[in-house]
This record gives sequence, structure tokens and C-alpha cells, in this order.
Amino acid sequence: MKISSVRSDIVVVGGGLAGICASITAAREGHMVSLIEKNNFLGGRTGASHRFPLNAKSGRSWVYSRYSGILDELWHQLFKFNSEGTYIGQYRVLQDWIDKEKRIRFFRETELESVSTEKGRIIVAFAKDHNSQKSIALHGKYYIDCTGIGRIGELCGISGEKGVDKNEELPSRRKEQYSLGGQSFGCFIRIEKGDDSYPFACPSWVKINWEDNDFSAQINLMKSLESNLLGEHLVEWNGVSNEKRLDPEMIALAAWDYLKNRSTISDVMQNLKLVHISENTIPNLSFRAYGETRLDLNDLIESKEWNDSVALGTGSIPSSFSLLSTNRDELPLSKPFEIPLGAMISKECKNLLLAGSSSSASELTSRVLGNPSCSSQMGASVGMIASLCLQKKRLPKTLTDKGYIDEVNRLFYRRNHAAKLVGFEDYDNLSLKAKTNASSTLDDWSVIGEEIDQVISTCCCQFQFPVTSDLIENLSVNLQAKDQQVFTVKLFEGSGYNNSNPGICLYSQTVICEGDSDKLKIICDIKVEKNCWHFLQLESVQEFSVPLYRDGIVGIIFHNKRPKVKGGIRKFLSDFDPILTCSPLPSASPGIQVTPIQHPYQSSNTVSDSLRPNHLPGLWISKPTDFKYPEFLEFEWDEIQSISTIEINFDPVYDFIYPDKPSSFRHHNFSSLVRDYRIYASGDDAKSTLIADVQNNHLAFRTHSFEPFNAKSIEIEIISTHGLTRAQIYQVRVYA
Repeated sequence: MKISSVRSDIVVVGGGLAGICASITAAREGHMVSLIEKNNFLGGRTGASHRFPLNAKSGRSWVYSRYSGILDELWHQLFKFNSEGTYIGQYRVLQDWIDKEKRIRFFRETELESVSTEKGRIIVAFAKDHNSQKSIALHGKYYIDCTGIGRIGELCGISGEKGVDKNEELPSRRKEQYSLGGQSFGCFIRIEKGDDSYPFACPSWVKINWEDNDFSAQINLMKSLESNLLGEHLVEWNGVSNEKRLDPEMIALAAWDYLKNRSTISDVMQNLKLVHISENTIPNLSFRAYGETRLDLNDLIESKEWNDSVALGTGSIPSSFSLLSTNRDELPLSKPFEIPLGAMISKECKNLLLAGSSSSASELTSRVLGNPSCSSQMGASVGMIASLCLQKKRLPKTLTDKGYIDEVNRLFYRRNHAAKLVGFEDYDNLSLKAKTNASSTLDDWSVIGEEIDQVISTCCCQFQFPVTSDLIENLSVNLQAKDQQVFTVKLFEGSGYNNSNPGICLYSQTVICEGDSDKLKIICDIKVEKNCWHFLQLESVQEFSVPLYRDGIVGIIFHNKRPKVKGGIRKFLSDFDPILTCSPLPSASPGIQVTPIQHPYQSSNTVSDSLRPNHLPGLWISKPTDFKYPEFLEFEWDEIQSISTIEINFDPVYDFIYPDKPSSFRHHNFSSLVRDYRIYASGDDAKSTLIADVQNNHLAFRTHSFEPFNAKSIEIEIISTHGLTRAQIYQVRVYA
């Protein structure tokens, strides 16, 4: 058979989010990349077959939990170019994203078949193009396994592990042991209504009974049918079977037999038809090559810090050894966890890097790492590591040393990729030495109370807000209550990760609502120990209503008491659920005023090391404006500075999490993003020179590079946004 040969710097196998992010990152560092995908579409587990969410929202450790970095480029493209909100549209957006990178060569429907190694290195990988039936020899200097099943490592024949360690313990059920012989399988079925009654006789080759299935899988299907009998439904199996190999048809027909002939809804099922059965939705167990470090569940739960951390992950710990989707998110983690480079470096193969569930980890840990939003961060990390190894002519293992890992973290920081829990101290950033000034600053929070987005009826809720003073004299919240209605009022200081959950109670009192006022006033006179998030809790025997106002302010969030679900097994970190945006618009905010006035939105926030909210909002916000006159930010130094790069982090609504499945949006970008802006530079003579004029910006992170010039001040002039009537900027970085 004729074999074609392809040479590139880096070979990435697997076209899910991890492979896409690895490929784009490496290509932008100037390297030629070959991206191999066995299917005819990009997206991996986020595609129509498995339907994992792009950016999981369950188990959020805090409100502003969305990842930054390269993945932030994707949201605008999905808003604008997947207007139909389908998996096909999502695939098209991912394909266009890859196609824009001229250094990436994409091989669709091409499956890795074998790997040739020599002296601990991959020399060449062989793949088959299923369209042409030809073999391709893929020569690269580095290989990145983003397959989700550890395909490269397994073909290399290096040491590793596959399947569940029977000694591994679940944190939520310490006594539960892995059941050998159990099988997990899943598929989607589509049900349509017919014109007649359709009896169903189960084929003799279907050897399983639906009633022998895991109870949670049975309940999940019935809940899905409760909402609508027609359309698509997820069918999953987890249990012992005499069949050596289950398939989608077998479990779908077993479920259909039960629904038609033995279920409590069999009567209403008679005129319904089963018209489609998808392929298996449950990922195969991954081969995890041994790395320099092996992650386990305790590393994630305890949020262990690693010297060589190169990515942050979030997620939930599996509640069971089974692979059912109903068990993916039972135990949410209280904070992000660090992912060390050592877990992404093969111990036996010097030029093999690992991402997602292919990494060196226990089976249950690999399932957390395999979530697309987490694996995408790992993909971006190993894409950068491979590029650095080529540039520095060093092996990946040597980059874990103290001197080199600091340089790695600096590069990640410059690309807005979060690599560690602690902030990066960027001594090269000239803006840290500058004095800041702004055209206006938002101090009066009552300006949001013009247009009501929704009204929440509740008996118990919390208001999250930032505190920057050393005293709170009184509070006032907008609500509708009955005359003489009694409230139990508590004020909590934030605690935990980024002070993002209620901690110590600073104030507790009973307050009575007087008359028909639309405000509840609370006189507290308490000393503030920490400038951070605070939480005001209101509880009453009677219901009261809280209006939430459109175009809310960053950091002012309404949390409603989560209703108790009978028989519910999912655990939450808090009894309160934040009411957050489901669109590219800012979350609606409750009306709350604090005396004395707080000042969390100053221009000085833009010269901190943080590029997103942490224990405070951490951004500059202007007063409301129609932009008839531009808003501006000014940075001034005592001495002339030589400048070659200016980097700006705008506000991409960090509390927005993309829905669990592709969706259609009316807005094509985050309304808070600055759309048109200019940058001016001034010298000793105070004469301003226009150095950048940007129109129709659609990115949250912009880098401007120049031939070095001397300046004593720079000014960023905001001309318009994508809809919000305020200018909002998180961070400005300036480099020589």
C-alpha cells in the first residue's frame, strides 16, 4: 500500500476541545501542526454523539468561574455563527476556528493505527485516511495525545493503566467498591407520534431486562419523558449483563420494550414510534500513560498546589464508578485545582505529551480531567509546552525545574491562561508603576434600577456585594413586602476561595418592614475586617418579591434559596443558587445601597495582577453614558518609558456559562465588551499621538505591538461598546 508522508513540528491526535486548543496555541507560537481526527467532525465529546457541555456549569465553585485564555475566543463565534443553535452549527464554528490558522493541517476521518518508537521517542505515527483508504506517515518532533482514550500511549506500548483501580475510593461513598463485570452504555433515542397503535415485541437477541438496570438510569429516562414524550431522550445502562458486549440497539430496545409493555405509561406509549438510535454516548475507558506525576482524587479535593502547575481545572467528583451521565456531578469541588506539568509528560516517551483523560491520573480523576472545559485548558498548556521545547531545544521534563517553570508561567500569564491558584507577579508590567485616572467612575449603584429584568418571589435569599470600606453603617435593598412583615437579617463576611461563599456572621437582627415602602432599610453599624465579598441574607415566614434590574453591575448578585428536591442526590456547596445570565448580557442585579458609599470600581483596579474578579470585582467601570463623549482611562509615569506592547483585558461577562447544549442567541457578542476604541501616547510635551484605532473589536483580550516608542502617558479612549451603556475594563498591561 502506498504511504504518503507528512512532516510537521507537532502532531496532535484528537480533534476535541483539547486538540483544538493545543493545535491553535502551538500554531500561534510559529510551529507547523498536524491535527488528526478519526471522525468527520471536530468537537470530540462536545459533539452530537456524546453531548458533553462546552463549559460545564454544574458544581461551580463561585460565580465568576468561566475559564479565560484561548477558549474565551470561542464564545463570540458561537453567538454569531451558530445562529441556529445546533450541533452542526457548533461543528462548523470549530472548523472555521481551525481553518483560520494557516499553520494547522487538519486530517479529517483519519485514524491513528500504529506508532514507531526508538530509544524512548516516537519516530513516526501511521494513520489511515478512511476516505482515500491510504496510509499517512506522520513525522513530528512532538506528539500530543488529546484522544481522550490515551491512544498514542497505548500504541507506543509504554507503561500505564486502564480501568478502575479496585482500591480507589469514592469520597462520597467510602465503602462502595468497584463492581467487576458491570457495563456502562448509553445512546440517544428519538420518539415520534404515529397515526395508529404500534405493538412491540422485543427481539429474542435482546438478552437484558430494563428493570435490571441501575435505578438512577431508570429514573433519569422517566424524568426526561415527563417533560415531553416526543423528541430525543438519553437512555443509559449500568449493570451486570450476560452479554459480553452491549450495543446501543440492545439497550434502546430493552428500554422501549419496558416503556411499551410494562411501564406505568404503557397506555400512552402505544401510538408512539422509536425512529432513531444513536451510537454509544459513554466514552471508553482511557489508557493513562505513567507520567512524572500521577494525580488522584485527593489532589483535586484538597486543591493541592504544585510547583510545576500549568493549568487550572474545575469540576465535580464522580459519585459512582459507573460512567452514567447522571453521576458525573454529584460532589462539586469548592475551588479550582492545579494540574501539574508532570501529569502531562510521559515518563517513558520523551516527546509525548498528554491532555485530558489521557493524562497520568487515576481512572476517576481522569474523568474529571476529561471534561471538555478542563481538557481544553490542558490542551492549551501542552501546546505551549511543546512549542517552548522546540524553541529552547529542551525536553519537557526539564521545564518543570524552578527556573524554567517561572518562565512558563510568565508566558501563560501573558496569554491570559490561568496556570496557578496564586496570582502571577508580573514585574515587567510597566503599568504597575503608573498613576491612573479615568473620565468617570461608577460609585452610585442605584443607577441600575431603571429597567426590571425579572422579579423573584422568595422567602429566603442573599445579596452578594463588594465592600471596600472599614465600616458599614446601614444597608438598603429594593423589595416588595407587606406592612409589618418581619425579616430575619444576617450579614456574612465572604470566606473560602476568593471569599466567594458566606462565612462569619457579622450582624444578626430582626427587622420589621414599615408601610408600603419599596425598600427595606437596615441600620447595622458594624466594623469591617476584610475588604471582600459580603452577603446580606433576608428570611421571612411570608413571601416577598425582589426585582432584578437589567444590565447589572459586576459583583452585585442575587442568590435565591435552593428548593429541596425530594429524593435528590446531587450535592451543592451552598443552599443558595445565584441567579446568573443565560445570554451574552450581564446578569441582572438586585438593588442594594451601602452607607458609606463603596468604591470597588476604581481605575486603579486596571493596574493590578488580576484580569478577572477575585475577592472583589477587580475592574474599572465608568458611570452610565450614551458615549456621545468618549470615556477614557489614562496611565501616567513620573519618567519617560520605552513602550513596545500594550495589552488590554475587556469585560466578557465572566459569570456567563455557555449552555449545556448548542443554543441560539440574539446578541452576537458580550454587550459589555468595548467595540471601538483608540490609544494615544504622550511625551514630555504632553502632545498626544494616536497609536491605535480599533473598530468593531470582538475579543476580550487584545494585544497591540509597536516599534518601541517613548511616552510619559498613554490614554485609552472608549468610543462604544457592544451594547452596554458603561465602559468596563479589567486590566491594562504595558511592556517595554
